[in-house]
Amino acid sequence: MVGCPFCEEFPETRDHLFVKCQFVWNLWCQLCRWWGVSWCCPQSLEELYTQWPGLVGNNRARAPWVVVFFVNIWNLWVSRNKLVFEAKVVDWGKMLESVWFKATQPSYCYDLSTLLINAESALAWNGPGCTFVLK
Repeated sequence: MVGCPFCEEFPETRDHLFVKCQFVWNLWCQLCRWWGVSWCCPQSLEELYTQWPGLVGNNRARAPWVVVFFVNIWNLWVSRNKLVFEAKVVDWGKMLESVWFKATQPSYCYDLSTLLINAESALAWNGPGCTFVLK
């Protein structure tokens, strides 16, 4: 099995790539700190997806908080692909700023269907050689 392109220490699985990799985990933790959210490490991407909206109790803050989840997943996937296919090094600080900017700027334009389709693809992906299965 191919190793994680971010840490190069563990096999590249969906759960490791999006949740358990030390670099990715630090990114999620920083996002939670910015929002003043305390949380426990989920064991899978599905668990993270399920628990994420409930971590913020304020209904007004919930919409941008959910956007943070999808933007971070998208950025991780794009960064993974750039690293694997173009050998571009990940700048974790810029990625963090990008998530924050995209989630908090109402003027930032999203193609929501593309974002959601790719988020579903990321949820369905389970490592190299696997095909995407949209739910």
